[in-house]
Amino acid sequence: MRRYKIPLFRCLAVFLFLPLAALAQDAGDLGTIVVTATKSETSLRHVSTTTTVITREEILRKGHQTAAEALRDVVSFDINHSGGPGAVSAPQLRGLTGKFIVVMIDGVRVNDPADANGGAGTIFSHITTADIERIEVVRGPQSPLYGSNAAAGVINIITRTGQGGGAIRASYEAGSLNTQRVNLGYDIGKNGFRLRADQQITATDGVISLEKYRNYTTSVKIGYSRENSFDWETLVRYTAMDRNFAEFQESYSGRFWAVNIADPNQKNEFEYTTVGNKLEHRISDFWQHRLNFGLSARQRRTVDGNDGQLGSRTAVEDEYDWDGNLLYNKGDLVPVFDFGPADYTYKGANYDLDYRHTLTAGTESVSDIFTAGFEYLFQDYRQTCTYGEMTGDVGTASVYIHNQALFLDEALSFNTGLRRDDHERAGGSTTGLIGLAWDIPGAGLILRANAGNAFRAPSIFELYSHSFGGNPGLKPEKSRTYELGLEKRALQKMLTFILAAWHAEVDDAIVWAWTGPGAYEGKYMNVDRARSDGAELGFRLAPAPSWIFNFNYTYTDSRKYSSASSAWSRNVQIPFNKLNLNATWLFRGVSVSADGYWVDGTRLRWNGLDRMESYFKLDLAGRIPQNKNFTWTVRITNLFGKDYYEGMGYREAGFGAFLGLDFRY
Repeated sequence: MRRYKIPLFRCLAVFLFLPLAALAQDAGDLGTIVVTATKSETSLRHVSTTTTVITREEILRKGHQTAAEALRDVVSFDINHSGGPGAVSAPQLRGLTGKFIVVMIDGVRVNDPADANGGAGTIFSHITTADIERIEVVRGPQSPLYGSNAAAGVINIITRTGQGGGAIRASYEAGSLNTQRVNLGYDIGKNGFRLRADQQITATDGVISLEKYRNYTTSVKIGYSRENSFDWETLVRYTAMDRNFAEFQESYSGRFWAVNIADPNQKNEFEYTTVGNKLEHRISDFWQHRLNFGLSARQRRTVDGNDGQLGSRTAVEDEYDWDGNLLYNKGDLVPVFDFGPADYTYKGANYDLDYRHTLTAGTESVSDIFTAGFEYLFQDYRQTCTYGEMTGDVGTASVYIHNQALFLDEALSFNTGLRRDDHERAGGSTTGLIGLAWDIPGAGLILRANAGNAFRAPSIFELYSHSFGGNPGLKPEKSRTYELGLEKRALQKMLTFILAAWHAEVDDAIVWAWTGPGAYEGKYMNVDRARSDGAELGFRLAPAPSWIFNFNYTYTDSRKYSSASSAWSRNVQIPFNKLNLNATWLFRGVSVSADGYWVDGTRLRWNGLDRMESYFKLDLAGRIPQNKNFTWTVRITNLFGKDYYEGMGYREAGFGAFLGLDFRY
């Protein structure tokens, strides 16, 4: 049985000798305070795991309308979008799929229990950005803090908080695909109380005739704080989405073909509800405790009426039935029929309680932040559809500790974590993390190293599905990750260079395995393995206050081992190479941003055989203030009208132009 050698240090050594290393890059202000990496406020320079913070300013400058658009700029993050606005999106981080990513909104877990593998699902395409303050992306094994699903990392979407004496906000945008966006908002912060409310509406057509997408998002956040003593905050966020989408059919073997044909009665309806409550009390100068209680729920309904023949396609080769009888000759017109009727309803909910204490201590030479907590996660799943009904629920009780010790005048940060999760069906899992961040005084250099393990508990669907071989005897998937990185600042911090390399392994991977004797008889089993190796490279140059240049590149080698074939193969839809480019010009409140995105031609279609072509896409965005109350916005997407695939065969939007006006009073 072949084992792949770990190329971690080889990747690191190669990049260390690149000419760029003599320069540098800055991924942001090292004084930026983040909370996701340690569950307590800490400076980026003290974080041992590689972390990216997407700020509201960046979102506005680049004209990002959804979380999917904003996250696409993040190094080692990929998202495969299958079609036009609101289409299914499949996220990946460091070569691992969405089931290995914990996604949160204001600290509330929104991973979907109704998703087949308990992953992030398609939520990123439906999270609009008007109420987002920042997005924190922490890469690497985070199970010691966040439990199941955190092998690749954690994405925490943090919404805006009310502040100031009271402000009314409104914006309107219109453009290609009959797009219209309306955002209305109000925020205020006074005498310790704060309120922020937003209503976001998106209406657009799709890229195929009869496709339509509607998104209605209401977000309210209220809170009260007493200085250095008490803080309370509640978020209520609700999204209702519906999307009419085209019939999609494709080949399963032989020469590739795919068709997108208008379907008048096929649509998805989604409802996302997120409720988060935070209570924080400072007992003394060195001791505080915090209670978080969150609810996230998703309901999805897919309806497809039987509309008979929708159109036709041209056979690209001779086609046969399952018994080998000739059906169509190459070049024949082949009728395309609706796959309906179908009616599916899936409901999933997370109820998450997290209670923790944080202690701080310090001497002249050492300071320390110690956190200990308890978490209970209850997940519920209901399904009614063509494949039958299914119900299931599961609970997980957890205890965890995390410690951050700072030495050498806070230049050296030593991070450790330990967690025990007891899943009522799959049993217990113990995970740990050890990490180091050393900001070498006078050198403008930060070195980082991490080693940790993680797990993913089997999803409710994998445990209990009657139609697709649920297996109540499944064990958790187990993973381990090793990471090295550096950050070098130069030219009076105008230039920053960042490099990281990782190696991750997954054991006891859960896959659907054939058991026979029928062709489609099988069940979910812990029989496979996976691994991912890669390197992240980036730099940021700010040669003048009015110019910012960013570049990041990711190399990913993601593979899986199949027990059925006793062989390793590449994971699908993940490129070996991808890069992002950005140039931003700022002048007296005006901003102009150009964003380029490129992936190579190594992405594999879901069957692992067909390759998707490489592509480069360029987007432009601008903000032009008219006065203190009004700002014009301009966006151009896919400037060169590139015809490309993210999900092979699914048509993506071509050239798009949008004009908007923001109002604030």
